[in-house]
Amino acid sequence: MANNNTAPRRLTIPAPGVGGVFADEVQQHFYAALASLPVPVSQPPGDAQADTWITFNEVSAEPRTAGNAVTRICHLVQLHAWTHCDNDDHRTAFFAAIELLKAAGVRVFSWGPDDYEQDTGIHHIACTCEWWQR
Repeated sequence: MANNNTAPRRLTIPAPGVGGVFADEVQQHFYAALASLPVPVSQPPGDAQADTWITFNEVSAEPRTAGNAVTRICHLVQLHAWTHCDNDDHRTAFFAAIELLKAAGVRVFSWGPDDYEQDTGIHHIACTCEWWQR
C-alpha cells in the first residue's frame, strides 16, 4: 500500500477519560489490534493530512448475559478507512484492519458501501463490529 506521507506513522491515543465514551480498556484493545497497520489510526476526526488513514468510534455499549454466563459489556464500534488517493489504498487498509480485528476477537458483521465524497475528494468505507469486554 502506498503511503506518500513522509511523516512517521503514529497512533493518536487520547489521555484516559478524553475522547468520548470509549472505556480505556476498549480503546486500548482496538489500538493494540490495529497497531501494525501502515497508516495512522485514531478516533475521529482522524488524520486527514495523511494520504490514507483509519478511524474508529464506539456507537454503543450495553451489558448482556447469554444463558447462565456472567454479564459482560458488548461494545458496538464503527471503523472507517479514508483516502485522498484515487487508488485502493483505503480498501487495502480496511481489509487488513478487519483481519487484525478478527484476530483480536472482534466480530465484524457488516461493511460498505465504498463511497467517494465528491465535495471533499475522499474515498471512504466503513464497517460495524462488536467486542465483548471480559
